[in-house]
Amino acid sequence: GNDTINPGLGNDAVDGGLGTNLLIVNYSTIGTPGNGLINSVVTDGSGLFSIRNSITNQVNFTHIEQFDVTGTRYNDTLIGGAFADTLNGGLGNDSINGGNGDNSLNGGNGNDTVLGGTGNDTINAGLGNDSVDGGLGIDLLIVDYSTSGSSNFGVSSAVSLENGIARGYFSTYNGSVYDQVTFNNIEQFLVTGTNYADILYGGAFSDTFSGGGGNDYIYGGNSSTQSNDNVLDGGEGNDTLIAGAGNDSINGGAGNDLITGGGGIDTIEGGAGVDVLTTGDFSTATTNLVFDDSGNTHESIILANGSSVSGIELFENLNTGSGNDQILFTLRDDNNLKTGLGDDTINAGLGYDNVDGGAGTDVLIVDYSTTGRPGYGFSSSIYLNPNGSISGAFSAYNGSRYDQITFSNIEQLNLTGTSFNDTLRGGTGSDSLTGGDGNDILVGGVGNDVLTGGTGQERFTFNAANEGIDTISDFQTSVDNIYISRAGFGGGLVANAAIATSQFLSGLGVTAATNSTQRFIYNTSTGALFFDADGNGLSSAAIQIATLTGTPTLANTDIFVTT
Repeated sequence: GNDTINPGLGNDAVDGGLGTNLLIVNYSTIGTPGNGLINSVVTDGSGLFSIRNSITNQVNFTHIEQFDVTGTRYNDTLIGGAFADTLNGGLGNDSINGGNGDNSLNGGNGNDTVLGGTGNDTINAGLGNDSVDGGLGIDLLIVDYSTSGSSNFGVSSAVSLENGIARGYFSTYNGSVYDQVTFNNIEQFLVTGTNYADILYGGAFSDTFSGGGGNDYIYGGNSSTQSNDNVLDGGEGNDTLIAGAGNDSINGGAGNDLITGGGGIDTIEGGAGVDVLTTGDFSTATTNLVFDDSGNTHESIILANGSSVSGIELFENLNTGSGNDQILFTLRDDNNLKTGLGDDTINAGLGYDNVDGGAGTDVLIVDYSTTGRPGYGFSSSIYLNPNGSISGAFSAYNGSRYDQITFSNIEQLNLTGTSFNDTLRGGTGSDSLTGGDGNDILVGGVGNDVLTGGTGQERFTFNAANEGIDTISDFQTSVDNIYISRAGFGGGLVANAAIATSQFLSGLGVTAATNSTQRFIYNTSTGALFFDADGNGLSSAAIQIATLTGTPTLANTDIFVTT
């Protein structure tokens, strides 16, 4: 039959007889320095296990096909047979040869040399300065450095591939000794890092990496087919995780992680913290998607290639589909955002960003209230596209880096300036412009815009009378000014001066000029401000250009004409 035989200690003889027989040998409690376990195995399943220089503890065996052997605390030499063996070196500097079969080989602590043999072996070198050769077959190397390392020495690694077979090393330093495994002919890895900053590289087959604590860098490898799937777990810390070409499982764990998906159908979980996915392609989505960096983990959403994503707060490259999507980022990251179809709301946050609103009526939110410095407030440039949308750029500088957004295919703007002197320009839609602190210039442009100057001396600029009715929400009498373009308004206005007293009419309920000289009419009941190019003439009618919230006092000296 298929027997399991454990002779224990002593001077034993074992004959397994017929069948596939397993011999268990455990010498972990015996041996002396220089006298570890040594064995020999011949192809017919016979051989000897013995303690060097000892005749009191040995096993002579015949007709044995498999071995489960645990060596001494000293330097052992273990050799497997033709079948699947389990060989554990224990402590000491051991030499282990798995032979044929799919073996489980564990060097234990110490400076071990492990040879896998011809089968598909699982090799755990343990701690120490180890050398591993997987031999033939698909071999798995287990490295666990979770109890090693130090604040300046996480795991370092190097992996090179030849025909999908890996060679290289993993190493760390615990403050007194190095732990390192040098390997060759390895196809798969199961690696656990230290509690410090680790650098872990995978191979061409299915690997599993756990970073543990620290800010880790984990590269899933170069899987050449979709079937070779990696598991990457960053653990605690701000980790960088890069998937391979297979269907990988990625978990950022706690911390602010940077994750890059691979070429397969991945399962990505950001975990706690503000996590960034470098590429998110949701271009086939038809539902309304919401993305924000509030730190609240959202439900799983599906990428265009079938990958599932959850717990991600920021996307460096994000494409959405045909829904009415909301991208509400506030943190600093360099993003490339494209929303596709739908009426979308986009806030790229701070950083060096590029936004394409795509089709639909899209709103771009830019909030630079936390950036800028004296002389480097909010600046803007806007261009009208043939399709009625706008393109352009906004920027500010905080003294150490620029925040800038370049955009296209946007229909509506919601802008908030810095605490310094800003220039905010609206587009062709109904925009919202907020200057904040500083002496700001607000240009609503076409559309019914809401202009809020904030503290400081503001310029509310109007380029033409027919651009819409803007709401000035906080006009400060004798502090702020309304700037009018002579070229855009006409009416005989004189540039580079306030309008004359005779060109201004204000009063309760007034909506039209009473003589041919008057150009601006202010209704003190409603705050409505009108322009009439010929006063009470018949050539043109009064056009409302603005509403001043709260009906503040307005005088001719508050309205200034530019060229």
